[in-house]
Amino acid sequence: MLFLILGVALWWGAHQFRYIAPEARARLGEEKGKGIIAITLVVAIVLMVIGYRSAQGAFFWGRSPMMVGIVDLLMLVSFYLFAAAGAQTRLAARMRHPMLAGFKTWALAHLL
Repeated sequence: MLFLILGVALWWGAHQFRYIAPEARARLGEEKGKGIIAITLVVAIVLMVIGYRSAQGAFFWGRSPMMVGIVDLLMLVSFYLFAAAGAQTRLAARMRHPMLAGFKTWALAHLL
């Protein structure tokens, strides 16, 4: 559980580094700073995966074949919405925030 908490804290800290320490982030530069943040995020994901796999707890529900299909479909829709946010598509022109809709769909899929 400690690794899971450390991973989440590192993930949060890497995303908030620009706001917490703007001078230090500016000193890193644009390209080097992005690289360091990317490596930090990968380490955070690895810590979260290790922490999740080693966590002990009760399982309240299992995977059902129907739910797996629904989650896979929602993930496909969320990836499409993320891609539509950066492209000049009819969907992006009609929607106000396709990336936000994609994020909400991704979050819903992961909650299911």
